[in-house]
Amino acid sequence: IVSTLYGFPSIFEKHMLMSVPVSLDIETDRNEEFNNVRKRVPLYKGLPNELKNFGYSTISLLTHRESFDNMDYFFPANGFDQLIGKKVYPQQEQIGIWGVSDKFLLDYSLLKIDSLYRLDKPFLASILTISNHPPFIYPPQYGEITPYEDMNAIAYADACIREFMEKASLEKWYENTMFIFLGDHGKTYEVGSHAASNYEMPL
Repeated sequence: IVSTLYGFPSIFEKHMLMSVPVSLDIETDRNEEFNNVRKRVPLYKGLPNELKNFGYSTISLLTHRESFDNMDYFFPANGFDQLIGKKVYPQQEQIGIWGVSDKFLLDYSLLKIDSLYRLDKPFLASILTISNHPPFIYPPQYGEITPYEDMNAIAYADACIREFMEKASLEKWYENTMFIFLGDHGKTYEVGSHAASNYEMPL
């Protein structure tokens, strides 16, 4: 998040969305004292706050709970007008610990982007998909593509993004919008997920 949105290198020994070295826990984050600690977030300069200064609406959309990795406190303090996550999605769309599917997230994102466009202002929308993160949950037809569960999850993510782009291409805002796709964690591959790699750095 800090690398892609703010151009700040990731420091792996540090929680980049918090000012203190606290390990987040799904139970602990209900504790008020812990929430006060979580509110102390580092402030970065980058695309979200710079574009906001130029009159852009800014929104970030997630599949999962907003408090994961301290995003609920980090995003509003670092240039985002809205953070949309699990608590606003219908219960029947929740499919696992990561919340809603990529398909639901991307369809929902199109609706939100459309509503921003109707404000007659430029916008920045950051969308964090999750389907290629374990535990993998995807429609049954994707389970037959390869012998590797994670590769099938990537195929599903690709299909969701393709459908999103096809639908976006029909919208009025499409021609004047820049789309940037970035990876989260790297993963080393040769042929399938259990093969050794010739590369030092994950691709």
